[in-house]
Amino acid sequence: MECPYCKKEMREGFIPADRYRVRWIAGSPKGYWGSLDDREEVWLSEYPMLRVQGAEAFYCSGCKTVVVPVKEFRDNFDKLGDKVDEIGKKLTGAFEDFTAAKEKRGARREEEKQEKELEKQRENIKKGKDPWEL
Repeated sequence: MECPYCKKEMREGFIPADRYRVRWIAGSPKGYWGSLDDREEVWLSEYPMLRVQGAEAFYCSGCKTVVVPVKEFRDNFDKLGDKVDEIGKKLTGAFEDFTAAKEKRGARREEEKQEKELEKQRENIKKGKDPWEL
């Protein structure tokens, strides 16, 4: 990128967003702790929730200027919400599959138990025992 001030070639880099989003705030630092509703902010990076984020930046060593292009960002919380919804749907499906398999196993075990009981009764009848006395 060409420097808009001295026309020299700028070096590409970034400004890291280690814990918070990088942003530009209108006004002076004196009013920083004032009302949050009244100040103008321009977000330059996304939230660094699970990985390092940063604002793309260009540095001119000739005039010691940093230029930061402003991009539109979809809020990471929206992305995180989408991911949570997606994971929730997968977990719900997995839970339903697990519940169905558990019920199927229970029914199969009950059938096996009944079959063993019938087999036991058949063996006793073969041995000449009265099934009503058992």
